[in-house]
Amino acid sequence: MTAYDYPLLGLFWTFLWFYFVIAWLVIMFHVIIDIFRSTDLSGVPKAGWLFVIFVLPIFGVLAYVIVRGHHAPAEQPAPAEAPAAAAPA
Repeated sequence: MTAYDYPLLGLFWTFLWFYFVIAWLVIMFHVIIDIFRSTDLSGVPKAGWLFVIFVLPIFGVLAYVIVRGHHAPAEQPAPAEAPAAAAPA
């Protein structure tokens, strides 16, 4: 008897797999954006990180988050000023 003998359980596993795939793509997308936004990395280290992430995705992303994870909050762009605050009074 497999999980697909019970239709709701099969649906649950399908949704769970979709959730993990989407979550993985979001994490990878954020890591790649963080690599390109890093001002303290030159071109060669950025290319190295991208190479590691594309060749060994799980290991590369985990290594990047462990090694450079503390840089991510500081690299976020500042929120835009409100247009009304920028207009002269």
